[in-house]
Amino acid sequence: MMNTPKHTTTQANATKQMKFDAKFEKAFQPSISAYVALKDAFVKSDAALTAEKSEAFRNALDQLNKSQRETLNMYWATLHKTSKSINKNAAIELQRKSFQIISNHMIAIIESFETLDQKLTVQFCPMADDNKGAYWLSTEEIIRNPYFGDAMLTCGSVTKVLE
Repeated sequence: MMNTPKHTTTQANATKQMKFDAKFEKAFQPSISAYVALKDAFVKSDAALTAEKSEAFRNALDQLNKSQRETLNMYWATLHKTSKSINKNAAIELQRKSFQIISNHMIAIIESFETLDQKLTVQFCPMADDNKGAYWLSTEEIIRNPYFGDAMLTCGSVTKVLE
């Protein structure tokens, strides 16, 4: 069995210190749903679809009010800006690099939640990012790798369940 590293990004450590109230967590749920749809588009390796889903993700982030955006501090701005690089003019490989940044931030944020509308799993592929490994969130425990799509659809493992 492969030993997978723990998610210990700087963003995760900083965000874990944040507390979100129930109102914020509820307001952020559409962003989670839009993220999952974006992840599913990457599984299909469809650059046009990922660009469309990235725009939907950004629109979900835009629905947060000023106070909620400030609650996320720099994370909202990074998520919003990074999602813009997942566009119809970018190759799927470059889009996936941006998705990795988004995934790390989303995991860090959601790990701080007290309640979720749905169960999420944190998944990890050790071969992504030039064998450095990369994480993503999914609503199911079955591995559908967004970093390789059909080329390595089931490469990865569940590292954590968030409920």
